[in-house]
Amino acid sequence: KPIKQLENHLMDVGSLMTKSVRERQRLEKKHINIKSKDEIGHLGEVVNKMTFSAGQAAYEEYLQLDGKAVQERFIPLEDGEGGRKLPIAKLSEEKLDLFAFYKGDSAVSGDYFDYKKLDDKWYVFIKCDISGHGVPAALLVSVIATKFKDFYYFSKWNFNKNGINLKTFVSTINDFIFELGTKGKFSTINISLYNKDTGELYICNAGDNKIHIMLTKSA
Repeated sequence: KPIKQLENHLMDVGSLMTKSVRERQRLEKKHINIKSKDEIGHLGEVVNKMTFSAGQAAYEEYLQLDGKAVQERFIPLEDGEGGRKLPIAKLSEEKLDLFAFYKGDSAVSGDYFDYKKLDDKWYVFIKCDISGHGVPAALLVSVIATKFKDFYYFSKWNFNKNGINLKTFVSTINDFIFELGTKGKFSTINISLYNKDTGELYICNAGDNKIHIMLTKSA
């Protein structure tokens, strides 16, 4: 009887393992009670521990996937089917074509990029990478993304008034990370201003200094 009980339990667990991550969370509560104190009873205890761990792992995976969906909203990714975001960003305007590909190393990551149209000529681009992976890096990214989107300096930016002064924003990010006091946490960043009419490109970087520029000859 205990062997049959264990067999049925494992078949039930195996069936749940093929389900969605939300349904797999039910494994935490899947418990088999074998009263015998022999090898079969010990095997039942091992199965219970493994099943509980699988349920916990499913819950952590669910949190990670949910966090990924939120994080993708900070990045200007193309919309796909079912409300899911595609791993690409595109912008096509007169004299300007933008294409970017995004794929974090984990469900949530410390990678971020975005852009803003400042006026009819000027754009600002940002790319940064927080050290580490997972939730801590993603939390810092969300704050940097929020600062970039709502930063008063860029909302009121004017070339004649402000000029090329990217250090204002970079210093704000630097001070924020420093004041957190998180040991070992840092960010590489690359932020640039681009004039689509003249082709002028001004870059401010911290640690992220590899830029590829392709020059083409007109016909």
